[in-house]
Amino acid sequence: AIAGDYDAAERRYTLSVRQSMDPPFHIPFALGLIGGNGEDLIGTRMLSIRQREERFVFEGIDAEPVPSLLRNLSAPVIVDYAYSEADLTYLMAHDSDAFNRWEAGQRLATSIILERGGEPSAAYLDAVRRLLAEAGRDPAFAAEALALPSESFLAEQLEVVDADSLLLGAAKDTA
Repeated sequence: AIAGDYDAAERRYTLSVRQSMDPPFHIPFALGLIGGNGEDLIGTRMLSIRQREERFVFEGIDAEPVPSLLRNLSAPVIVDYAYSEADLTYLMAHDSDAFNRWEAGQRLATSIILERGGEPSAAYLDAVRRLLAEAGRDPAFAAEALALPSESFLAEQLEVVDADSLLLGAAKDTA
């Protein structure tokens, strides 16, 4: 589990990481912090997670950032971080790590399909517009980033699968 905490008065961002493995593994963990104007505040930093619980402190951060976790696919681990919809749309629109932009879009699309009956938010649509506006620089990435999650992936997220709803794009979470 990972949690971030921003202290505006101290201009400090703290990332707390707890791994579930016992004994703990050594995990190379690439991280970026995305600022309010979409800028990379620290570039990509490689953290070494060796203990069951660790904290990493970043000084001189002027506003609460959105963390870009596991950049460059730095470790084959599952991250449990409570991204808000606003965080995910921000990463989808601004992260310099292409995989994390794609992953944010996939998480958002999954939520829209499974939890909201297919109705996207205005923020999601704005992130899609930004991807489309940049599509000329990398059309292949834009195509992948805008592809919806597969029906099989969506079905894996449900306890009880309603195939008709999934195929219509308006799945109901019956878990």
